[in-house]
Formats: sequence, structure tokens, C-alpha cells
Amino acid sequence: NVYREKMNAVVVAVFWLSVHAHAQYEQPPIPRFGFGSIAEAVVPPAHIVPIKLCKEHFFTQTIDHYSWAIPPMGKRTYQQRYYVCDKYWKKTPEGHPGPVFFYTGNEGNVQLYINNTGLMWDNAPKFGALLVFAEHRYYGKSLPFGASTHKHLQFLSSEQAQADYAILASTVLPKLGAKDSPVIAFGGSYGGMLAAWIRLKYPHIFTGSIAASAPIAEFPDQGYNQFAYAETVTRDATSFGGAPDQCANNIRAAQQAVFHAVKTEQGRRMVTKALRLCKPIQKESDAFLVSYWAQSAFSFMAMGDYPFPSPYILNGKGLLPAWPIRVACKSISAHTYPNNETLISALADASAVYYNYTKHVKCFNLTSSANAATNEVDYLWNYQACTEMVMPQGTNGKTDMWFYNPWNNEGFNQQCEKKYGVTPRDKWANDYYGGKRLQYASNLVFSNGELDPWHPGGILKNISSSVRALLFYAGHHLDLMFPNPADPPGVKWARKVEVENIQKWVDEHYAKL
Repeated sequence: NVYREKMNAVVVAVFWLSVHAHAQYEQPPIPRFGFGSIAEAVVPPAHIVPIKLCKEHFFTQTIDHYSWAIPPMGKRTYQQRYYVCDKYWKKTPEGHPGPVFFYTGNEGNVQLYINNTGLMWDNAPKFGALLVFAEHRYYGKSLPFGASTHKHLQFLSSEQAQADYAILASTVLPKLGAKDSPVIAFGGSYGGMLAAWIRLKYPHIFTGSIAASAPIAEFPDQGYNQFAYAETVTRDATSFGGAPDQCANNIRAAQQAVFHAVKTEQGRRMVTKALRLCKPIQKESDAFLVSYWAQSAFSFMAMGDYPFPSPYILNGKGLLPAWPIRVACKSISAHTYPNNETLISALADASAVYYNYTKHVKCFNLTSSANAATNEVDYLWNYQACTEMVMPQGTNGKTDMWFYNPWNNEGFNQQCEKKYGVTPRDKWANDYYGGKRLQYASNLVFSNGELDPWHPGGILKNISSSVRALLFYAGHHLDLMFPNPADPPGVKWARKVEVENIQKWVDEHYAKL
């Protein structure tokens, strides 16, 4: 399918042991389906301005950790950005240096994670912790080849990034006086995957990991249902997500109306007007772009379905409303529509909650992201998806609100070869990291929210007493964020369990000194 590239941008962009031995995963002991209230924009407590409590540093990092060959342009090193935040760092009563909370940066500017990872900030005073936020190579200011970085993407990989973090931690922390400190990795989404994997690969450096919304089981041969992502987005647009059930039905109907209308010139003009497009629909196949455009909006809003306004899904460049799926569904939940043009226009209104978050967009472009920041992230992340981060996703038009478009591995490979000149290694992540085979791992907490479309690819069952699985009613790694009065009860519970595990790991580490 020639439009698989666009679909890939949709689904890969930006992109849980129980206290009872018989339980498969932990869930809150109280009802998980209360919707809570809408609060003001999520912000740290008044006395905390995260970025102002940190110092920016740059570390001379190796470009290629796995070869002695000289990289392009004769460059062997680059400047990796990281932040150190020591306001709360102090010694333990026994005189040991306090623990280190280390954020394994994901696909974006590291400042985004500094300002949003409230779990680290909220617990730093209690633990007397030093906070370190490391930026992922190729993102933000950590550009291995400067302005030419896009020409040399071959060193953009999870393995290289984790080696960066390991070398950074083992080199910088001793210089700061944290040689004997336990180091706890934190990460959400792809960063959560890195946090989990870095504990597996570098257990002598990282004492334990909080891996939130980390879909490490979404790779081929892990039993993942390729339609689960779209099914979760669809479920969010029903009463399960706090929206009218008619919302999902109308979204499906609107797309069917588009596919029917574009068969004629008059219909294409109607669709262009109803969707308020900058460029006219010109051919029948443009209906696929319309569907992908709507899918992208609802996918991102499902990830960012938080109970308060948040800039996170927009890479800090704007603000989505509280419960954005519910807000979007208000525009497309009528029981009947007078005609197809009105129905299609309602689809545009719903998608505009994401694309027109500024309220200043006069027309829509079917192939653009929400803003320039997300465009840049999309390009880099899709390269990663075209190499090792291959997570098959499709739609079937029955259990989801889209149309029949199952995963096409051959087509995906062709698009990757065409755009980046690479052939995906779809099983490499399983071979290198082990997939769900975590019986030999330890000191890991996997957390997942039921509203998050990535959660079906996460670790949803307890592996052992030290590899735990938490499942609760929330969006994409909401548990990592600052506490908010509107947080669902399950999120508060998850944070409590996570902190209890961190305390256990820290105590065990100090006991061995």
C-alpha cells in the first residue's frame, strides 16, 4: 500500500508482581473506571520550576560504540546533552551519597522530559536523590553530525543510545561523588523501553528501572495482535473512555462517506470544503489520506488522554485540552446527520482538537503533523521504525473505527528502502533484548494505562517477584507525570507501588556496600 508510510507515521510517531502470588497483574484495589474531574493545566508545585533547577552540560560521547572504523566526516565523537539537578541530593544517615534518578531520554528534546517527569521530582526530596536527564542521540541538541545529521542516520539506534547512557553514567556520576549511589532508570514510551532494556544490558550500572508505557512485546513473534492499537483508540471513543458510544460509529461512517464521495468530481469538491483543506482532493485514492489524517489525530489524542490540559503530546509546543478524546467526540456524536457533508465536517471538527490546538489554523494539510517539532521527531523516529523498532499495526474496520488495512510487511519494507535506503530487521529487537522472556531479569516495574493504545504491546503479566506489572485507567505514562487533583485513583496507586519498589531497590543496594 503506497500510503503505508503515512500510516507508519501515525502509529509509530510521536511516536506491571502482585501482592497476591496468584495474581497475573496488579490493578488498583478501588474501581478503575471513574472518570474524575477536569483540572487546570498540569504544572509542578509552585516551588518547583524543573528546568531552572538543573544545569545543562555536554559530554564528549563516542559516535559508534560497536566499531573501530572511523565514522563519516572523520568524526569519532559528538557532544551529548544532559542535565544535572542536585537541589535535593544529600547523603543518607549512614553517610552514603544519595541515589541517582536517571531519565533515559527518548525521541525528543530532553527538556520536555525534565518538565514533565514529575515522579522523579516529586520523590527526589524523600530519597535525597540526584536527578540526571540524558538526551537521546540525534534529538534536541545531541546531533552527532551537526547540520548534516540527517545524512548520517546509521548511528541512530537503541543500542547506541543505551551505550551512550551507560558511558555517561559510569563516567560522570563518579566525578559528581555518586560512585556508590544506586542508579534508578526512569522512562516512558520509547524511553520506558530503553529504561527496561538498560537494566537488562547494564545491571552493574543501573540498579532498577521504572518502565512506563513501554511496548517491548509489540515486535513480531511475541503474540501481539496487530489490530490492538486501533482497537484501543476506538474503545477510547466510546463510553469506556468517557465519550458517547456514537462517536466511534460516526467516525467510521464519516470515512465511509468520504470513500463514497471522492468517486466523483462533485463529491471531491464537497469533501475538500467539508474538511476545510488547503489543497483540493484531486483523486479517489486521496480518501486514504483523509483516513490516515483522522487516525493520526485520534491516535495522538488517545495517547494524551489525560484528565488535565497537557503540552506533552505536542512536544511542549502547545496544549491539548483535558480528556481530548472526549472533547473531540463532542463534535461528532449526534445520533443523525442531515447529509454526508455535515458528517464529514464533524470529522474535521473532531480532528481539529489536535491539528488546530492553537485555534488559528484556517485550513488543514492532510500530510502535515501538528507542528514543526512533531515533524522533525516523526522523520527521525520513522527511521528507527524502519530499522529495528518494527512494531506491526493494522486496522480491520470491524473491531476498530477505521477501514480494512492490515499490516503489509512487504509494503512497509519497500517504503523504508525508498525513503531511508534501509531494510527493516523486524526480529532484531526480540533477538537482542529477549522480548517477553524476562524470567532472568530483576528490579523492573512495568506500568500501563488502559486508555493508552500502546498498552497491548506492554508487559501485562507479572514475571516474578521483582519484575512487576501494573495496569490502571489512564493514558500514556500518566504515572510519570506530576500529581494532579484530577488523576484517576489507579494512577495514584501505581505511583505508590513504584515508589515502594524504588525504596526496596535502594535499600538493597546500600545493604551490599
